This record gives sequence, C-alpha cells and structure tokens, in this order.
Amino acid sequence: MIVRIFGPPGTGKTYMLNRIVYHLIGVENNSPLLGEYGLQLPFRAYKMSQIAYISFMNSAVDELLNRLDVKRDYCNGPWGTLHGLALHLLIRDKLVPKELVANTFAGRGGLYYWRRKFTYEVGIPYDPQEEVRTLLGNQLFDALSYAVNVYYPKYEDMSRVLDKLYDITDNPELVQYAEAWERFKVQNKIIDFDDILVLTYTARPALDAPVLVVDEFQDFGPLQYEIFKAWAEGRDFTIVSGDDDQVVTEYNGSDPRFLVELPGLGSDFDVVLKQSFRIPQVVHEASQRFIKTYVRYRYPKEFLPRDAQGIFVVLKQPLPHILRFVKKVAQSGQSVLILARTNALVRDIERMLLTEGIEYHRYKARVTQVWRDFINRIHAVVKAVKAGKKVRETDLRFFFRFTRVPEEKVNAIAKAFASGNVPLEAYRIFDDPLKVLDFGRVAEFLGSQEKADMALRALKALLDGKVQRPKAPIYLDTIHAAKGREADVVVLFDTITPRIFDGIRQDRGSFESEMRVWYVGMTRARKALIVVPLDIPLALPLLRKAGFSSMKVLA
Repeated sequence: MIVRIFGPPGTGKTYMLNRIVYHLIGVENNSPLLGEYGLQLPFRAYKMSQIAYISFMNSAVDELLNRLDVKRDYCNGPWGTLHGLALHLLIRDKLVPKELVANTFAGRGGLYYWRRKFTYEVGIPYDPQEEVRTLLGNQLFDALSYAVNVYYPKYEDMSRVLDKLYDITDNPELVQYAEAWERFKVQNKIIDFDDILVLTYTARPALDAPVLVVDEFQDFGPLQYEIFKAWAEGRDFTIVSGDDDQVVTEYNGSDPRFLVELPGLGSDFDVVLKQSFRIPQVVHEASQRFIKTYVRYRYPKEFLPRDAQGIFVVLKQPLPHILRFVKKVAQSGQSVLILARTNALVRDIERMLLTEGIEYHRYKARVTQVWRDFINRIHAVVKAVKAGKKVRETDLRFFFRFTRVPEEKVNAIAKAFASGNVPLEAYRIFDDPLKVLDFGRVAEFLGSQEKADMALRALKALLDGKVQRPKAPIYLDTIHAAKGREADVVVLFDTITPRIFDGIRQDRGSFESEMRVWYVGMTRARKALIVVPLDIPLALPLLRKAGFSSMKVLA
C-alpha cells in the first residue's frame, strides 16, 4: 500500500508522519487522528527495526529518534538520510570497497577535505561553508550533482553525463574541471555523494524493512526517485510526505512530478492535511492566489488558515530604516525572519545589521561561524585587558597575529602580561584595537575581504557597546534556507537579479520554479508579512495581477 501525505505550509506534515510511525511501532495509538483522514493503519504491528525512515535532513531524523529515546544506529533500524542509508546498505552487502569509504570519510574533514584539496590543486575558489554559487568550485560540485541526478538514470554512463554539463553551464572550463575531479577521485581512491547514489542505483542493494517512510519527498530528483522506486517495491506500506508547491531545490535536480505522479508506482491513498497552524487569513489568501494563478503543474490542495486575521504590508522605505523597524519589532517580543532571494542581498543586509549593532542569527550557522569565533575571541581579549584581568598568552598572541607589531615586541608584551608588570604603552594598544588590526591579515585568515569587512564591522559594534539583545530573535537568510522555518513577522525583500528575470521570461518551467520559491517565502509568517520592494520586484506585481488587493502600502 502506498500512501501520500500532502502537507501545505504550517499543517504539521512532519508531525503527522511522526504520529504514523509512533502508531505503527506501538508508542501511541493514533487511530482517531488517522481516522479523520480516512486512513487505517495497524497499531503496534512493527518493530522499530522494521521501519526504514528517510529524510533529507539529519536533524529531522535525530529529533524523532530523541523523542523515542533511541540512539541513531543502523542496528536499531535503517533511519537516516538517503545518502546515509544507501551507503550503509552498500557497505552491508560489500558492494563498495571499505578502502574507498575509509579514505573518504575517516578523519581530516571527510569529503570536504578532498574537495578543498582538489580545488586548491587546480587553482579554483571553493568554500564549503558558503552557499555562494559565484565561486567556481561551488558551481562545479553543484552542476555535477545536478547532471548525475538528472541524467545518469537516462544514460547510465558517466562520460555522457559529463557531456551534458555543456548543456547546463555556459562555462566550458567547468566540464574540464569535472573530468579532472573524476580522475582525482580514482587517483586518491575516494568516492563522493554522487557516487554513493550511482552505486546504489546500479547495484540495487535490498532494503529488508517491510515499511518505508520518506519525508520531504518533493526534494527527490530522477536518480533519487529510481532508488526509492526500487526500495518501494514489495513493502507492506510505503508512506511519502511532502508538498510539491514547496520545491525550492530544482537547481539540484528536484522535480515536483515525482510527488504529484509517483510514476511507475501510483498512490493507493492520498491525504491532504487540512489545517494550517501557522498562516493567518490575509497571508493565506495572498499566498493561495499567488500559487494557484502562476503554478499550473501541481496537486490541487485546499487547507484552512488560522482564525487570526493577520497583516500584509508593503513597506517602501530605505534599507537602514527597514532594519531599525525590524529591531523595534523584535524588541516588542515578536520574532522576525528577514528573507532575501539571493545570497548577495543577504550579505548586504548582514553588513548593515552589523553596522547598526543589531543582533541576528543565521539558520545555517556554519556560514558565519568562523568570523564570529574570530570577533568573539578578539573582543574577549580586549575586554579582559581593559578590565585588568589576566589574559592567557595564547589569546594575546592570537590578537597580535592580526597586527603588524614586530615579533620581538609581541614577545616582550606577552612576558609583561605574564609577570603582571605591564607598561602603559602596551595598554594603549588596546585603547582602539581597530587601528592596530591589519585588514589584510584578517582577510587572509578568514578567507576573503568580504568576511574580514563583516568581522571588523561586528567587532566595532561590540567594542562601541552598540549591540543589544532584543526580546525576540531576528533571523536572516535566503528563502531557500528558510524552508520549514517560521516567525511572527516575515520581512520579505521583493527583488530578483536580471539573470533570474531573463530566465523566467524564457522558460515556463523556470517561471513556475521561481513562483514556488516566493510561495515558500510568503508562507513563513505567523502574524504579519511585510514585503519590501527593491530593484527588480517580482512578487508584488504578480500579486496585483492575480487580483489580491488586501495589502496596505506604507511609505
């Protein structure tokens, strides 16, 4: 039996999936909840080890396992990401040499170590901590994963897959680097994430669990779907959950048709979750007009908003004014999510937040963790010196590492602090540390001038005492990164690049993909959606064209 669960924004899709799992393994009898949708599943019919649970996020799997008080271990059951489960089955059936797995993933940072080593050797920029597709190394691995996911099931030949890169990139050098990466993997006896899927597709390791559960199914691409289809055959129950309206990773090969059609399998029973616990009425009306008007290829879904009326405002103000407004909203106790379509705009907003001393968070903290650690450590040293507290020699040397103070003078200062007999001129260095820090050395340490600029802005705000912690958190990220998140107030910057605009004008599929992205951005709001038009606006003109007029325009 194959069951599809469609979860519109805020309807508790993952919650429903978890309740199904609890029901099947006998933790909770959720027959009344399932019965509301006409779904009948056996209670306490399976052990946990008999259920294969797949999600695209390790965090989602870990959260469910934590609630069950079970450690993630394939001995307890095949629970994990698609790549993780696939690699486990390949190792179990001895379909991949242990040497390849050990060389790739044991120590030294795993696969990302090898990617950094390769890109350094061939001389192209790459940063695994950045979601910046302007870096050639990042473009390389993204394009290669897309080509493998989309074209390998069609050709089953890596040389032909690499040839297809010419069709999906306007940079012929990228294809040469892709071929070099394939040779590099052979020479160093390693595999990457794409190889795991290819090996699983060709070797077809068996999945023993009688129940297969898959979350975020809308993110599947052709190669991933073929693997799923092979595993789905012969199960007692196959349960997939997702929302085709919220596909935002089509640049990686994700395709909504796999959830809408389940090609080659079909669905025995469909569930559309009917109540959003997030979206207020005005935001619901706007987002539904938007998605129904501009996305033709979709599974028709009707669901109810919360009882709250909600707010939809268009705010036409300069960016610094918008961010000060955001600070006031957060200070009033309302959580805020600032969303932008591109990483470039996110970084511009980030600089202004730092300059204004507005504390914020990123969903993918690894993106900013290095320079945040840097400023926190420098600030701690300066603060301790000014307070007359003892400072470790290693921390002092870390500070002076980013100045042009000669080594012999650093040694003398370190000895002076260690003895407690510190000359006045040594203290004066810390009166205005930004004057003695060398921008070039900071940029070299952090990897780019851009990160150095943001780090020093943040350090200045800290030293000036401008940073204040609001009563509620402020989050900043791209629409893509915010999928699955929510906040009381969403500030959505309505702007796209000329390149995106040209792409959606020329191709209907690209246009619908872009509409899904903006739909995700709109539907993060619990109380208020504030749209800020900049440069080339997209969402607002389309909303007006769709007949939505219940928004207030504030100058």
